[in-house]
Amino acid sequence: LVHDTFHHHLAGEPEFYPAQTGLVHISGVTDEVVGVDEMLDAHRVLVDGKDRLGNIGQIRTLREQGYSGFFSFEPFATSVHELSDPAEALAQSIAFIRSRV
Repeated sequence: LVHDTFHHHLAGEPEFYPAQTGLVHISGVTDEVVGVDEMLDAHRVLVDGKDRLGNIGQIRTLREQGYSGFFSFEPFATSVHELSDPAEALAQSIAFIRSRV
């Protein structure tokens, strides 16, 4: 299985399947105006302190339940694709996540 934090949040899925999970896709949504039922791939950004999807909790739960595989960023927002220094933004997101899980 692929666990996608965006789709997991949108589905309201309470269950995790770390033993069957081979990859975790992570992305955050920080737009404060968009409702959960209106969130689209275009809202998916790097994870930071304004994340509304509960990425930290999802990652923590997966790891606590035994997941030890890879994590892959899945930010589709144009704002991420147009960053002048995407490597630095990615490094900041990784550091943020690591400091909390």
